[in-house]
Amino acid sequence: MTKSKPGYYAVLNGYAKGIYKTWEACKAQVSKFPNAKYKKFYDINEAQNFIEEKKIFVKNDINGLQVWTDRSAFENGTTNARAGIRVFWKNNDTQNLSEHVPGDQTNNRAEIFAIIRAIEICNDKVKLLNILTDSKYVINAMEYWIKNWERNNYISYHNKLIKNSDLFKRLKSLIDYRIGTVKFIHVRGHMGNYGNEQADRLAKEGSLKECIINNNFITHRVKITDYFNKEK
Repeated sequence: MTKSKPGYYAVLNGYAKGIYKTWEACKAQVSKFPNAKYKKFYDINEAQNFIEEKKIFVKNDINGLQVWTDRSAFENGTTNARAGIRVFWKNNDTQNLSEHVPGDQTNNRAEIFAIIRAIEICNDKVKLLNILTDSKYVINAMEYWIKNWERNNYISYHNKLIKNSDLFKRLKSLIDYRIGTVKFIHVRGHMGNYGNEQADRLAKEGSLKECIINNNFITHRVKITDYFNKEK
């Protein structure tokens, strides 16, 4: 009989917060505990991120302010690629926007850039900002990977710089600076979700706008597009 893969049981809300190697040990901390919160992981870093999490959450229930973000990239992965983003709050909202992505024209950079712009637009004092996105890449990065990247100065196991680290640093800085909380909510793309469909449709417009060329990381006090435009 094949042995099950050993895991780590992370207890966020329980009698004693921590990481446990067996279900029995975990159960002792969460059994009959009001609103216990725990989860099994197969990676110790992911388990640690889970119990350290303070301001970034991934949930499927929606309260507070919500915004949809999306991207569109034509000829992704080629030298002729053009990528755009859309931030959609609601119909006829003056804060809705579509923009061309600065720097490398890739789907993944566009996904991160769209979320950055949404957070920049939203007042820092908004108690709860829900970002609805179909990007599991960004959600996984912010829920599981970012703390480990920070501990290793954004250098990977293979001694290479983490891809898109400049934008992830910017995104993390914005979230840390906010008074309120940011939640990431995954929505399935092209499945009839109105907000997601609007964001997708208008992201295509952004990809056709003027290209911004610059790729440097900036501080949270300067809007990312202002920085990219400063040398024009």
